[in-house]
Order: sequence, then C-alpha cells, then structure tokens
Amino acid sequence: MAVGLDDLFARWACEGLLPRQWLLVGNGRGDITHESFRARVHDALSEFGPKPEGRDWDSFAQRVFFAGGGFSPASPGSLPDVLGQARASLGGSPQLVHYLAVPPVAFGGLTQALGQYGLADGARVVRQAELAAHGEQHAAGRAHGLGEGAAAARPARVTSSTAPVRQLGVSSTS
Repeated sequence: MAVGLDDLFARWACEGLLPRQWLLVGNGRGDITHESFRARVHDALSEFGPKPEGRDWDSFAQRVFFAGGGFSPASPGSLPDVLGQARASLGGSPQLVHYLAVPPVAFGGLTQALGQYGLADGARVVRQAELAAHGEQHAAGRAHGLGEGAAAARPARVTSSTAPVRQLGVSSTS
C-alpha cells in the first residue's frame, strides 16, 4: 500500500508516530510557492484524508515545502537549494528520504540524478510500488487541482509534482 500525504498527516496529527523534527518537500516542474503547495495539500486532505483542522493542521503545514523547476539529470531545479534550507533548519545531519512516485522507467535516471547532485549520501530512496493505477493517479491529480501530472492523495496519493510527483522528506533523528 502506498503511503500518501493523508497517511503522513494521520501519523503526525492523529497518531504522533513521526519524529519530532521532520520536513516534507514536494517537487515538481511547476514553480509554486510553499503556501500554494500547502493549500493544495490542504484541499486534497479535506477531500480524501483526515480533515486538516486546527493546531494539528497548522503544525503539519509549517513542515511542508515545495521545490519547483523539476528534477532530472539535466537540471536539479530548486530541489538542492530547498533541501539545503530544510537541512539547515533542522540542524545536525538529518537523513533524506526520497519517495519516488514515478513510472519504473524513470526511477533509474532520477536515482542517478540524486547522486549527481549530492542528494544520495546517507539518503534512503523509496519507490512507490503500486503504480498499476498510474493513469488514475494523474487523472485524480488533475481533477483535484494539483497540476498536470500530479497525483491525488486517495485513492492514489498527493504531492505537488507534474511528472508523477516525487515526495521528498527530510527528518532528524534527534
């Protein structure tokens, strides 16, 4: 079963199962603000997940960021900069977890680019295993205003991207 933003929100807000310090950085080809991305996440959660309300939502939302400009071997977009800022804000040596919701054909090139741009050292890379509904994810993402190629939270998953979405998290073990 794929883990989507609705699952992350539930684990944070309802279950308290995430580390004290973590950040989530969505990545896509478009250039939207962190606030616009948070609004898209809020809208998707409102429809599919635990309702994003009150202090739980406020605390979750301040941990959600967006890195635009895409990410590929040819261009890292703003991802290295946004992840650098996220790491600095957490302090110490936080571990990156790259959650890639992309077709299998794209996985190799993206993981190579993670290394090429210095984002693989000490990182974990997770590939969304359930890509059978790949076309449904994109249709759901467009239907929910997440942008061309974005995936929706449920029945698929949300994030920001326009190439199926890559959800990248930064967490600190302290």
